Amino acid sequence: MGVISWVITILLVLGTGWGFFRGFGQGKPIKLSIIAAIVLAYFVGLPLARAVMNTDFGSVTITEFYVSKLPETEAFTASLNGLEFIAKQDMMSAALSSISIPSFFQGFFISNAILLEGTVATAIASSFAYWTLVAASFVIFFVLVLIVLTIVFHHFRDLVFGEDGKGLLGRIAGALRGLLKTTCCILIAMAIFTLVNQLMLHFDNTTLQDFITSDLALDTAGFSIGRLFYDTVNIFFNWISLQV
Repeated sequence: MGVISWVITILLVLGTGWGFFRGFGQGKPIKLSIIAAIVLAYFVGLPLARAVMNTDFGSVTITEFYVSKLPETEAFTASLNGLEFIAKQDMMSAALSSISIPSFFQGFFISNAILLEGTVATAIASSFAYWTLVAASFVIFFVLVLIVLTIVFHHFRDLVFGEDGKGLLGRIAGALRGLLKTTCCILIAMAIFTLVNQLMLHFDNTTLQDFITSDLALDTAGFSIGRLFYDTVNIFFNWISLQV
């Protein structure tokens, strides 16, 4: 386990332990409900969106809907078959520019295009379809989790947490709140870390990227807590083309 994974693991343990020690206290359950709903909706919604995208509903039905809404110009009807990935990116970028999508945001769609064989329109439409599923999955899970937790906490707060919030379940809830808060803080820190790395790469400085690649073993298949956080944040930041 690399340095980044060790640091994240220690922070998560400390945050969870501190939350368990403090218990749930007299904090408002709605805050815990919102945090839990956001985290669960994201980590469940994203894999679900990817799974649905691999079905005909995502890769055919929704994608073809967006294809029908895109212009039938040469930029969109051009074929991507047999081209290098960089060439495909350039063609998608040109097509997105033709419909007035700023270059700063184009990577958001290009890096998440699922269907890269076929026309430019199909590739871009598959990205639109993917993010539509992500948004829908997130909203559905967020609302469901928020409703369930709010009802449970509202009607059974004392039974679940104890009157002072330091019963066994109250401490478990406190630990969960501590874990969720620490997770959010780490994601923010990782986002800044990633953004600094992208800025350095923009100026052809690969020092930080080399460290990340080595420490998280990005060039090999595998799993680590550091890699999980890095990949999660990278979903949002790998599309940013810094214009300095």
